[in-house]
Formats: sequence, C-alpha cells, structure tokens
Amino acid sequence: MKASLCRIVLIVIAFCSQANPQTVLAQAVADFYKGKTITLITPDAAGSGYDAYGRLVGRFIGEYIPGKPNVVVQNMPGAGGVIQMNHMYNVAVKDGTVFGIMMHGALFRPIFDSREVRYKIDGFRWLGSVTAIDVIGAFN
Repeated sequence: MKASLCRIVLIVIAFCSQANPQTVLAQAVADFYKGKTITLITPDAAGSGYDAYGRLVGRFIGEYIPGKPNVVVQNMPGAGGVIQMNHMYNVAVKDGTVFGIMMHGALFRPIFDSREVRYKIDGFRWLGSVTAIDVIGAFN
C-alpha cells in the first residue's frame, strides 16, 4: 500500500514539475478570447488622429492576443474624450473585451474640471502606447 501511494505521489510530482504555468495561463486566455469580438473605442470622430490610431491598432492587435479575437473599432466622440471614458467606466462590460484609445486631456480632466467626469483614472488599466509623446509646457 505504501509503495503504490509513494508511486502515485512521485507521478503527480513529476507531472506537476513538467507543467508550465505560463502555458496553462496562455491557454486559458486563448480559450476566453477565441471566437469573441473586442470593441476598441476611440474618443474622436472618424478621420481624426485618434481614429487613425484606433484603426491601426484594431487592424493588428487581434493577431497578438491569444485566441485571435476579432476587433471592431467604435468611435465615441465628444467632450474631449470624457464621453468615451464615462462609457468605459460606467457602461462597458469589464471582462476584457472592451479596450480604449484615450485622449491625453481626458486623463487630467478629473483633476482640472470634473463637472462632466463620471470616472476614476485608477479604474483603468494601461496596456501600452501607440506613440511616444513628450508633453511640453510653455509660457511667456
């Protein structure tokens, strides 16, 4: 009895030592996104710079997400990006199928003018940037 229990324990240990947690996690992510559609919300009208960023990212990002989901770009212009941010924070599903390209001003809006703001910046997760932008302030 002890010998067979010992063999079972050794087999389990050998199996567990071979399993790669990253592979298991990547497979879980792939299973989640397979066949799903990601909505990528841009904060400006069609033809704008943010729209171009959104369509560029939307065209390729699905290839880099496990499960290769479809990506649909949705424009949500207005109030310097506040409408989009309010929507993402309060209305959009929070299961990883809604991404957003954020306007820089919308990030600071809660600090400087919070009248229309219905979101908290720390309620979002940063994924990356389309460009490297240096912000320069000037005065005279």
